[in-house]
Amino acid sequence: MFQFTFDVASAVVLLIGGFWALYVYRTSRRGQVKVAIEPTVRLDRHFSDTEALLLVRLRIANTSGVLWRHEESLATLIDASERTSDGELRLLPFGQADPFLPVYGAISGAESEIAAGDLFAYYEDQEISLEPGEFIDTELAFVLDSDTLGLMAMRVLVKGRQRSRSQPAYVWGSFFYIDPASTDNLVVLKGSE
Repeated sequence: MFQFTFDVASAVVLLIGGFWALYVYRTSRRGQVKVAIEPTVRLDRHFSDTEALLLVRLRIANTSGVLWRHEESLATLIDASERTSDGELRLLPFGQADPFLPVYGAISGAESEIAAGDLFAYYEDQEISLEPGEFIDTELAFVLDSDTLGLMAMRVLVKGRQRSRSQPAYVWGSFFYIDPASTDNLVVLKGSE
């Protein structure tokens, strides 16, 4: 009788331990896809007599060991030069771009779309994915008024799934400030994951 009770207790302890290990594995996101977003920023104050050119290069990398499937992405340029009444930064978005569009978007052949500036577009069922260790380099350009250059910020959000479309979607992001007053002609900032 004692031997039977010990075997049942051992089985129960092993079963509880197995469930605990599975719970820790799922909640700590081991084996989950990880995406890194690394920005590099350049500002050319002499793009034209009245305009400056802000170039934001993004490296978006799958730093995990799992296939990553892109869902959507958006980079938002934000004016951070104003303050609220209590002195905090007032963040006002004024420009947006999809960092994946020039890399993966199909080039339009329709003259009307090209004339309207709609050169790139995604196909309805276009599959964008990054294998483990793969990355893309893309660059966004924003033409700005030279006279009103002030502190700016950028938020980059990337949404995707791991392995298959049946998995839940995750969102990764990066937020960084761009200070055009830090140099006379060219600003080069290096971001982190």
